[in-house]
Amino acid sequence: MAKRYWNIVGYKKFDQIFDVTIPIDCLSDRQLKDLLKCLAAKADSSFEDIVGAYVRRKTKLAHDFLEPKSTAPTLGYMCGYDTQFVARLVDEKGNRIDPPRLS
Repeated sequence: MAKRYWNIVGYKKFDQIFDVTIPIDCLSDRQLKDLLKCLAAKADSSFEDIVGAYVRRKTKLAHDFLEPKSTAPTLGYMCGYDTQFVARLVDEKGNRIDPPRLS
């Protein structure tokens, strides 16, 4: 089986500001989402935004500004608002891996 990687790219407006490729077995799904949340927070969040991302849901301070969202139908996640970080599953050549088609 071909090796798989997470390619994480950051964009501010239309400019690419970050790019890293990590072997898929180096991060769990939860760690990948936490990494995206951290990168987005570092890029353009206030302290209050960061607190609101970590407090218990449905409380007064809670919000989902920094919650990673699925990029379905492709395999990956995105996080952020002004600065976006996108994680996509790629092969060893850097080509996006699409999910298998269901018959």
